[in-house]
Amino acid sequence: MTRDYGMNGHRNIQKDKLVEWFLSWDAEVYVEWIEKYYCEDLIDEMKKSYVELVELVKQVVERTCVNEENSESLLYTAMKIMSSSIIYCYFRNGNSTLKCANYYEILLEPADTNTKERLINGYDYIERIGIDIKIDNKIVGYIGKMSDLFWHTFYDQYRIEENGYIESCRDDKYDFTLQIWDDALFNNAQEFELLVEKVLFECDVNLNLCFKRTSYSFKEKIEAHNENLSLMIWNTHYEEAPFRYFNFANYTTVPRHKYLAYYQVIEYFFVRAFQKSELTIFKELRVLDYLIRTSLENELVFEWITTNGLCTHFTELNTNYPALLPLDKSNVLDTIAKRLYTVRCSLVHAKETKEGYNFIPNLNDSILDKEIGLIKYVAEHVLRKWNIIT
Repeated sequence: MTRDYGMNGHRNIQKDKLVEWFLSWDAEVYVEWIEKYYCEDLIDEMKKSYVELVELVKQVVERTCVNEENSESLLYTAMKIMSSSIIYCYFRNGNSTLKCANYYEILLEPADTNTKERLINGYDYIERIGIDIKIDNKIVGYIGKMSDLFWHTFYDQYRIEENGYIESCRDDKYDFTLQIWDDALFNNAQEFELLVEKVLFECDVNLNLCFKRTSYSFKEKIEAHNENLSLMIWNTHYEEAPFRYFNFANYTTVPRHKYLAYYQVIEYFFVRAFQKSELTIFKELRVLDYLIRTSLENELVFEWITTNGLCTHFTELNTNYPALLPLDKSNVLDTIAKRLYTVRCSLVHAKETKEGYNFIPNLNDSILDKEIGLIKYVAEHVLRKWNIIT
């Protein structure tokens, strides 16, 4: 008997909920999606044609739902007339999550070697061991091989069609997904996220299997340089430790870890800077401010912010994240230390505070990603200025 998990996980979609989900599609959402990812200024005739494509799918579902035996056959019937862009628009719920009616599927990856060794067998042919997710002895989800529906939903992350050829751009052999098909377990997106975190927690402490959520990069095909590059290294005596802190940021893709790695580069020189300053009392914020003022120039920092298209992000008030204190356009150096220090505190401390002040793991990564460039820029210049053995 075929298990309705893993590759067949989408068979757990309830037919009545699938029909309801299809018929709830708003065609304008697809038009906006096309304008966002393909063409910004669509003429009215093109908008109308995209609306008609969506309405056609809804008509097919409405007319065939009675005759189709189950949700899987209805799903495949509807998908036969869908373009890939329609699938990407309506089935994707973020850049690594599938949502279809009562069915959710999230991309995961093993977080350590132990998990990989216990769940992955083989070399050329990979077999993944699965994990049934149960609540009250009822199977409500599964961790293991991705479903066919997930593959189609994120097809462009595995195969790229170019000049008549299909190229493989990601190997799915080691990819895991978490499938959840009982939507009675949560009432909204926040409760769904809580359920996912709970599953990962229980999997860790009860099975000693560690997974982490991951996402697709959605990058274009990599084009290498046409000729070799040249790197000039100055023959100056440096200390090793600050370089190790700086380079550690490249060993992780987690934004909070990257940020703290760069902050520790600056922190390494706190004692040295305090001793050379005229400060009489050691206060971390004041020492940080001193290091920044002695290592950077106001005009160059503001030029970097502007060149990287981050002027609005760094200089305007962010009402959702109080820790992101706006920089003063007229004198960036007057406020940059306080912003870096406040973000650092919001990452290091977890004490309950007003909403939006602390950066919660996996919830605020997109906004924190924008902060990493600045802390890296500051860390680089502090390292160059202060990491010299005389």
